[in-house]
Amino acid sequence: MKKTKVISANKKHLVFIGFLFILIGIYSCSGIGKYPNDKKESLKAKVEQLCQAKQKGEWEKVYDLMTPAFKKATSKENFLKKKRNMKLSSFKIDEIQINESGDKATVKILWDIEMLGYKFQNAPEIQHWEFVQGHWYYSPKKRKKGNFINTN
Repeated sequence: MKKTKVISANKKHLVFIGFLFILIGIYSCSGIGKYPNDKKESLKAKVEQLCQAKQKGEWEKVYDLMTPAFKKATSKENFLKKKRNMKLSSFKIDEIQINESGDKATVKILWDIEMLGYKFQNAPEIQHWEFVQGHWYYSPKKRKKGNFINTN
C-alpha cells in the first residue's frame, strides 16, 4: 500500500511539472514580456525617421509623423511655410522613456547644429510622442525652459 501512495505522489509531481512546462511554453509564445520592448523599438525607429527627415530638410515627412491633433490644428501648407534657420548636422538618441500606460513617451535627442554661423554640439531637444491607434506620432510642444533648441 505504501508503494501505491509513493507512485501516486510521483504522478502528481509529474503532472505538476508537465503543467508548469505547458504554462512556460504558452507564456514564451504569447509575446507577454516582449510587448514593451517592441513598442520601444518601434518608437526608436520613428524617432530616427523624424530626425533624419529634419536633418535632410524633408519637412513634408516631418509633418506626416505629427499627431492627428496637430495636423487638424495646423495645415501642411502653414507648417511648410515656417522658416527654419538652423542646420541639423547629426543627432544621437540619448534617452527614451515610455509611461506606464504605454501611450506617451519622451525622447531626449542630442543634436549637433549650426545656427547663425555658430556650431553647437550635443544641443538637447526633448521630444514628446503619443501612441495613437497602434502608431507612434510626434507631438510637438512649445519650447520649455531648459530645452536649448526647438527643431519643429
